[in-house]
Amino acid sequence: MRRWKFTIEGIPRTKGRPKLGASGKAAGGHHYTPDETSEYEGLVGGAAMEAGLLIGNGQCDVVLEVWLRPSRVSESEDRPRSRQRKDPDNVSKVINDGMLKAGSGALADDSFDHIRNLLVIRRGYTRRLPRVEATVIEVLADASNLEDAPEPQPFFGAAPPELVEVLEAAARAAGWRPATGGVWVR
Repeated sequence: MRRWKFTIEGIPRTKGRPKLGASGKAAGGHHYTPDETSEYEGLVGGAAMEAGLLIGNGQCDVVLEVWLRPSRVSESEDRPRSRQRKDPDNVSKVINDGMLKAGSGALADDSFDHIRNLLVIRRGYTRRLPRVEATVIEVLADASNLEDAPEPQPFFGAAPPELVEVLEAAARAAGWRPATGGVWVR
């Protein structure tokens, strides 16, 4: 089983909404990806190529650890908040699309056929080094045949051991602790 880890430094971006070309919809305009989104996808693709990402048509698990830049502290909750709302699914979308820009040898497409599990973890806030750290773990077994799939385990038990380590570390950092029967409590 192979594993690739790469970092995209800078404020994490989300997938921008497609824009309508200047000619307008009535005039048969076209949609395009905003420049900011394309540039960030290029950064992700470059980082993935530098790391040697090579999944191709295989399956993988993707773990994204996100550090945001705080803009203020909420008076009522006394904790940092980011000025821009970052939806985890939009952060993962721009990272997955960026990995596609690294070429079909890196990742053929970002469907369930290739990305089996996707986990986005908000690690916290930092003014010095906001970033996304991506870990891509190759899955060797063919999990497409559900009849041969193992019985589900409590909580993290059904995940591959490499992913369980990351999940458990994230749970502990968030204040969760293991209890009996595979259950986690705060």
